[in-house]
Amino acid sequence: FKRESIYQPFQQIMSFIREPPFALPLDGRAVRGLSGKEVDVLLRCYDIPMPPDTFVFEKKIVYLVFLGCTMEFIHAVLD
Repeated sequence: FKRESIYQPFQQIMSFIREPPFALPLDGRAVRGLSGKEVDVLLRCYDIPMPPDTFVFEKKIVYLVFLGCTMEFIHAVLD
């Protein structure tokens, strides 16, 4: 799906393994603001394996790709 803005809400994928202990990020701006620990928890909730030495921005890329975001959108979120 194509996103025009980082403020455009995500369509959430609700089939997570366990519910995260915080509100899911609703748009690109919220993903940009996630801490490393929050990204780790989010990836574990969806059972997405990541090596422990992966950088936070790489984990955010994996999460955004999982949601189906385009590379242009991912760039807008992480830049």
